[in-house]
Amino acid sequence: MVVSDLSCGYRGRAVLEHVSFELSRGQVMALLGPNGVGKTTLFRTMLGLLEPIGGSVRMCGEPPSGGGRGRAPSHVAYVPQAHVPSFSFSVLEVVLMGRTPMMGAFATPSERDRRAAMGCLEALGLGAIADRPYTEVSGGERQMTLIARALAQGPEVLVMDEPAASLDLGNQARLLSMVRDLARGRGISVLMTTHNPDHALLVADRVLLMVREGARVSCVCGGRDEVLTAQNLSRAYGTRVEVIEGSGLSACALRLSEAPDEGRGRRG
Repeated sequence: MVVSDLSCGYRGRAVLEHVSFELSRGQVMALLGPNGVGKTTLFRTMLGLLEPIGGSVRMCGEPPSGGGRGRAPSHVAYVPQAHVPSFSFSVLEVVLMGRTPMMGAFATPSERDRRAAMGCLEALGLGAIADRPYTEVSGGERQMTLIARALAQGPEVLVMDEPAASLDLGNQARLLSMVRDLARGRGISVLMTTHNPDHALLVADRVLLMVREGARVSCVCGGRDEVLTAQNLSRAYGTRVEVIEGSGLSACALRLSEAPDEGRGRRG
């Protein structure tokens, strides 16, 4: 994935300007920033749902509209936040929907499609719930099912919108471990948004941190340890953040009621 001098927004008005980064095969990039800073706008533009105001996006050598106007190329798969649909499809049926790009306009899933979908479920440890209604499994199982659906598409790039949102600590750990394994084990490039810097510290190779500075948004992009510093995080989130090192791991800790020293006044 290559994003070059990208400006994006709505009705010709830029929300973000001059964003550039590259994501190589087998890498995980975390997209971080406070609410309302433009993460969703950037995401939608990279997926081809919004036309860029300037610059370009290339995924696997193609523009995001390579699969048709408003559609990402078939080798790019999207994992939304877990949701509960109106119809009680089985878990296997939800995963089979990921095979749609490989099927004809009015075709039904073949036995090969079913085997591929079941293989994705089993690879993620979900084989035992394949026949259960998607509406009745846990939040963690629903999120894993959406990942299995994306994998059934056979993607080279996996785009994930806050995959650990609303999950308990155990399911967060399992999901993040899976993200890391998909990148390192299968060579899939993963772009994920998260509100938790600790998630980026655990699994990301690269980080894009979005910082609001008055009416302007700037982006800090680079390696995980280069970007996720106490100074950058404090500036981005408007509160003092400490990065704690220990036993080869890093974690972020907030100092509540204290504003960062740079660029902002003290909050009462």
